[in-house]
Formats: sequence, C-alpha cells, structure tokens
Amino acid sequence: TNTYKLSYVELPLNFVYKAQVGNGYFMLGFGPYVAYGIGGKAIYEGGDAKIERDIEFKNEVESGDPIMTTYIKPFDAGANLFFGYELPAGLFLQLNTQLGLIDINPTDNRIIGDNKSTLKNTGYGISLGFRF
Repeated sequence: TNTYKLSYVELPLNFVYKAQVGNGYFMLGFGPYVAYGIGGKAIYEGGDAKIERDIEFKNEVESGDPIMTTYIKPFDAGANLFFGYELPAGLFLQLNTQLGLIDINPTDNRIIGDNKSTLKNTGYGISLGFRF
C-alpha cells in the first residue's frame, strides 16, 4: 500500500451563498483553487515492512535522479466545496473537500516505455473559526 501525505499552500477563490437559518447563517461555497507543494511524506507498507520517505517536488524526473526518491509535481489546481453554519457572533463550523483536477505525477525519464500512471489530490477537512 502506498500513501502520500502532502502539504500545500493553497489559494482558493470561493463563491459563497449564505441563507439565514435561525439566528445564524447556513453557508454553501464552491470554487477553484491553486496550490504549491511545500512538503510531504510517502509511506510504503507491505507485510511487516513500513518505509517512510520525504517527497521531493519536481516537474520532470531525470534519468540520473535517485530511484528511491518519490517525486511529485509542485503545482496543483482543482475545485473545492464546503458547507457550514455561522453563528451571529461570527463563530462558524465548516466541512470542506478538495478535488485535484490536474495530474501531479511528474514525467519520469527513468522509466523506459509508456508511463500512463496518474496521481491527483483529494482532501477533506473540518474548520472551526471566527469571522470579524
């Protein structure tokens, strides 16, 4: 099993609909995002073995690059969706998800033949915050 845990700086552009429900507001939002990778780990598990390695961000892997390093493209773009509830005092709770729309698997010149594997981000989260 391969698992990638990636960290990005993300810039979303959300369109938000707010409807008054009770004393607060129901929120529904969606929009695109762009992101840049700043770190991550690749975790490989099989049987009793577990290997964890840092991820290196590159658009193209050269034939001389180390074979044991995991490479990911640094830029990502996709769509996000969220919904939540905001109290009158500004406190809010929000659930969100992101879906990467571009392939973040770099061109790998170490592979002979046609590498058609793709890799796309998906994410989800919960936010508790305060609007002022």
